[in-house]
Amino acid sequence: MRRVHKAAFVVVGLIMLALLLGRRAAERPRAVAYAAGEAVTTEAFKRAYASYLLASGVPDELRLRHAFLEDMIGARLMIREAYAEGIAQTPAYAARQAVVARKLLIEAYVQQTVLDTVTASEAEVREAFARSQTQVTARHLYARTRKRADALRARLQDGETFKSLAQEVFTDSLLRSSGGLLPPFTFDEMDAAFEDAAFTLPLGTVSEPVKTAQGYSILWVESRFTKPIITEQEFLAKRPRFEMYVLGKKHTQAKSALVEQIAAESRVSLLEPGAEVLLGQISGTRIAESGDPTFLSMPLLKYAAVQWTVEDFRDRARYASDRQRAAVRTREDLRAFAQGLVVNEQMALRAAQLGLGDTKDYASSLAHAMDAFVLEQARAAVDVAAAVHEDSMRAYYDRAAPGEFMHAAAVALAVRTFDTEAAARAHLHVEAFANAGKDFYTRRELGPWGDAAFSAKEGAILGPYKRAEGFLVLQVGKQRAVVPKSYEESRDEIRAMLHSQAVRRARRVAYADLKRRHKITVDIAQLSELSLQ
Repeated sequence: MRRVHKAAFVVVGLIMLALLLGRRAAERPRAVAYAAGEAVTTEAFKRAYASYLLASGVPDELRLRHAFLEDMIGARLMIREAYAEGIAQTPAYAARQAVVARKLLIEAYVQQTVLDTVTASEAEVREAFARSQTQVTARHLYARTRKRADALRARLQDGETFKSLAQEVFTDSLLRSSGGLLPPFTFDEMDAAFEDAAFTLPLGTVSEPVKTAQGYSILWVESRFTKPIITEQEFLAKRPRFEMYVLGKKHTQAKSALVEQIAAESRVSLLEPGAEVLLGQISGTRIAESGDPTFLSMPLLKYAAVQWTVEDFRDRARYASDRQRAAVRTREDLRAFAQGLVVNEQMALRAAQLGLGDTKDYASSLAHAMDAFVLEQARAAVDVAAAVHEDSMRAYYDRAAPGEFMHAAAVALAVRTFDTEAAARAHLHVEAFANAGKDFYTRRELGPWGDAAFSAKEGAILGPYKRAEGFLVLQVGKQRAVVPKSYEESRDEIRAMLHSQAVRRARRVAYADLKRRHKITVDIAQLSELSLQ
């Protein structure tokens, strides 16, 4: 019962896909339903329902199709009702529309300027595949700044060695003692720029400083070994994956290049006294009234021939996320944030000059995004009534079947993260985990490492394991058997479950009320006979 209920609740985002696709039809399409004169097309229903089944894992059946369709109809009517009641005239709607419109305009500019121009050539796809069959052995020296990297490279050219400089550069004992020698690596295991240099640098030569996500590296490639027999059949079987990889990498590089180009052309600089006063307000060392005309009119930055006051800056800053705004603490943070705002401003202006905001696709995307916002607001108003009380949660726990609320088997692990595999390998010993705290992890949470962790003895060191944020090394602790959870341990899970049920009931009541006031027609035959293939 709980699994079916949870699956049914997945419809929140997916029904929007069907509703919005249904609005695009220019001709009167085949429909599984009509709600207040609007069609829910068979194609729109099919796409969203198939996505729902894939996301939830529940089997297809007519009852579920009908329930999903009713949610679609209810959501469409809820959106219609909210517009009729004037939500489009509210400040919240206007604020969201401004943010979304600008975001879509910038995306359209990036798409036309960058993404639509990028292709993956056959040679590039084959090169990526060849890299996946190649193992590289290389040394490197690390520097935080370009100036320091240039100095290290100059010393290498003057006769100093990787072995001697590694003693000075690294704190990691393995890299210090090995002269910066990295463990052998292959395709997609290193920073993208580092990888490109490692696969293209002539053997036995010192690279120029390579800018990576962590700073700068200077490389010396000692060997590259490629699998001697690579069949065409093997390449063709994996070609789609490598084409997507190449395209994704080129998209990222092209977008970064565009942003860097606009930033360089803009030449953003902070101005006084606005920057000093604003930073003082951010840090709390100097307080200025937010609405003070003198403060708002202070010059804050300039780029090209344009100057922004504090008020201009704040107006553009509303398009940034709360996280981006909260990250501003220092003068350098403020400059970087301001530069980002200027780059976005330039892209939005260029998009408008190209007429990208006047296209049907742009208008449709904006309408769809605002429909999603309206549904979000309308549902939030309904969900307020879906309160869950303590006595209801306690009663559910007391009535629960044996085994419903249990701690899964878990193993205690201490976890350490490192930027490089070499650094991780240098910490494959017990001393590296002295006084390290341990948390329990289930086999499911550990994913591909679960079997190794659960079969290892207490105190064993495992890894390194590659993750997006670096390389992990684990120390194994005690195991915990399957045991019942107390009420307090189950409380959050019960609250979430009962709340989702209460929300579902509240929305059903709201949908039913809307349906009583609007004409609804459902083609049951069409719904039941619809093929999902």
